[in-house]
Amino acid sequence: MEHTPGPWKVEHIGEPNDIWFLFDTSGRQLADIFGHHDDSEASTDPSSKEGAANASLIKEAPNLLALLQELLQHGTFRVGWIALDDGLLGYEWALRTQDAISKATGGA
Repeated sequence: MEHTPGPWKVEHIGEPNDIWFLFDTSGRQLADIFGHHDDSEASTDPSSKEGAANASLIKEAPNLLALLQELLQHGTFRVGWIALDDGLLGYEWALRTQDAISKATGGA
């Protein structure tokens, strides 16, 4: 199964709930992201900022995945290394990148 293509956008609904809504390019809602804070605290508390940071990270997931896929696609495997246009990337990092892509796309 394929993920919803990016770019995604986030809209914030403020107090009292601190909810961020994640949308695709057609405006279809993909997810609700909740900030975690005590109802007695103002929405400017650190956990509200954490919710905003989480929303930003989730929003960028399709771009991060595409970047990792492009990195591996344009690299050339050598013994122990991937050669890139501007240097070398360690083989262990290449394997970790492949593993992250696999997990993000529904693999093992």
